[in-house]
Parts: sequence; C-alpha cells; structure tokens
Amino acid sequence: MKNLIYAIIFCAITLTTATAQSYQSYFLNKVKVDSLVALGGYITALPYMRTCMKEPEMLTVTDEFLFGYALFKAGNIDSAALFLKMSLQNGYHFHDLPTYKYWEEQGVFERMESHPALQGVPEMLKNNTEAYIHHPPIDSSLHARLIDARERDQRFRKNPNDKKQKPLDKRNQKFLRKIIHQYGWPTEDMVGWDGSNVAFLIAQHSDNDVEFQRQCLQFIRNAYYAGRIDQDFMHISSIAPASIQESHSSSAHNSK
Repeated sequence: MKNLIYAIIFCAITLTTATAQSYQSYFLNKVKVDSLVALGGYITALPYMRTCMKEPEMLTVTDEFLFGYALFKAGNIDSAALFLKMSLQNGYHFHDLPTYKYWEEQGVFERMESHPALQGVPEMLKNNTEAYIHHPPIDSSLHARLIDARERDQRFRKNPNDKKQKPLDKRNQKFLRKIIHQYGWPTEDMVGWDGSNVAFLIAQHSDNDVEFQRQCLQFIRNAYYAGRIDQDFMHISSIAPASIQESHSSSAHNSK
C-alpha cells in the first residue's frame, strides 16, 4: 500500500514538473517569437514558433495565424493554408481595419490569392475583423469606467511626474481589484479590446505592489490560454518579471 502511495505521489510530481517545463518552454519561445515578429522577422521566428506549436494546450488563435503567415512567407503554401484557415475559423481577427488595409496596400492579400489553397483567406480575415469592430462590448458601463481609468493611468506619464502619478496609480489599483473581485479579469468579450488593455496597463504600472502584479499575472495567463484575450504575450512578460522568475524557480525547486 505504501509503495502505491509513493507511486501516485511520484506520478503527480512528474506531471507537475512536466507541466511547468512545458509552460516555461512555451513562454520563453513565445517571447522570442514576439520580438522577431515585431521586427518583421517571421521566417527567422519559425523555429521558435515550431517549439510553441508543440504545446497545443497553450496555443491561441494568434499563434496559429502567425505560424501560418510565417509558413506563407517561407513558401510552404499548403501548410500555411491549413493554419491560416484554422485560426480564422476559430475567430482570429485584426484589432482594426487600418491594419487590414495596410496589409492590402502592401500586396499581401494579392499574393495570397494567387495561390488556390489560400484563396478566401483575405475575405475571412476582413469579415472577422469587421465583426469584431462592430461588436459592442457586453458591459458598456464597465467599459466606460475602464476608459476613464486609462486617462488616469496616462495623465502624468507623457510628461513624467511621479509625485502626481502615484496617487492615481493607487486609485486605479483599487479600482482593478474591485473589478476582479466582482467580475474576474476584464476580458475582450466583456469590455472589448481597448477596455481589456486598460487592465493590462494598470497591472503593468503597479510596481509598488508586486503581490498584486503576481495575482494579475495569473488571471492574465488563465484568460490568455482560455482564448478570452488576444494580447501580444509581451504584455505578460513585461509584468512583474521578478515574480515570473521566482515562480519558475519555485516550480523547479518543488520538483526536486
């Protein structure tokens, strides 16, 4: 009986360790992907994307779309079509039409349409983006309050004045705590992209309360992997980096 208990404990520890390692692998490679993609280095980012794609439980529609687009730029058309269409069928969209029009002006969609396997992809992307833009936030009152909080968050940051900004940051932290307590993390389907982004800003600027940042980080992770926020993962990596490192260190220590 004792051996059975030890076996169960060992399996549980092994599973926890594997999960932590999978998350760490995805996270580290995703940060590299985001950095390269921001500079237009889609093809250079492909090896890191492939590593991320090995963690299906953590993937988002953004991962699928970026991987598909990188494959397209690399000339792997059939595989590109598979991932691009899969991401669009799962609801991937741009956050605004100017981004779509920019891609159109750059000839990206024309090049896509020249391949039979990719025909229809630009139209699907446009339809998803228009549907997203014209879909109002579910909670317009909460959305409005978050937009007000954004003004407070940015009031003294363009012309830095810490003495005046700190009380506003503390007020926003109190506000975000109340929202999380009542509704959970304010996701895109709850308050729209711009409303959800305000919550990121408040958390990011809560350097005076690392524990609060750590709590926010967990809410963000859960919402991200549930597909309820479509943010660049760099937002997550920029929040409480010390907490992330401590979390990874703790996971490794507990697995020994």
